[in-house]
Amino acid sequence: MRDLGWLAERRVVVVIGGDAELQHDLSNGFREQGLRAEAVADLEGAIARIFDPDVLLTCVPLDAPGWSGFDILSLIRSHEQSRSGTSAPVVAVGRRCRPETRARALAAGFISCLGAAAVRSYLLDETLLRARTLRPHLHRYTHSEDRDSIVARFPSDSHSGGGRHAILGLALAMDSGGIDLLQRSLMAVYEGKAQDALGSTAQLGAIARGTGASRLAILSDAMAASLDGGRDSIERSVILSRVELDRVVHTLREEALQFFPS
Repeated sequence: MRDLGWLAERRVVVVIGGDAELQHDLSNGFREQGLRAEAVADLEGAIARIFDPDVLLTCVPLDAPGWSGFDILSLIRSHEQSRSGTSAPVVAVGRRCRPETRARALAAGFISCLGAAAVRSYLLDETLLRARTLRPHLHRYTHSEDRDSIVARFPSDSHSGGGRHAILGLALAMDSGGIDLLQRSLMAVYEGKAQDALGSTAQLGAIARGTGASRLAILSDAMAASLDGGRDSIERSVILSRVELDRVVHTLREEALQFFPS
């Protein structure tokens, strides 16, 4: 067994519902890494558990009967908005994790996507390393460091009803458009089309700069620079860019509500 002393403070992996055979394989794979997997069928109980201090990460099935893994992720994120601290690292799992599924999962906010064949491969090691090293950076529901410059670009009629709708519309467009560009960047990388990936990262950077979101623009540039660094490098850049995108969207929405308190 590898020496994973650096994981000592968080040694539990929560596995939510899904395929019983895959749950078994995941539990065995994590056990071999010195971790304890807890299979939780009850979604409400699982969400309460994943925020405990001994939990390293949570595995969510993409294809469980009756629910979508992306819907479960959204539910987890909605709970995080009322909590302080970092977001929980969440991993998408399924019998297979095709490139298009992986791209969609990472752009949606998962930190990894594991198929059955990956449970005992280097991808499991990679996932655990991401859960530990990226956790301190997963503050999604807080204001962006660029709050002032973002607000400075609000329309001059921001204090009117039309201004409020414009800001909320911008937040919605940033959210959906940013996710789409992140997903397109990843698919281009997986398909070996680096030039297309550069185009998507450049678009995201341009949108960020136009919104006053300098940090998101910097992360977009970092994505472009990471294209020569291999799959893990670009995926980490996408994960961090998605977190900052969430901060920018959160800032836009919160400032809109601040201007127009109910």
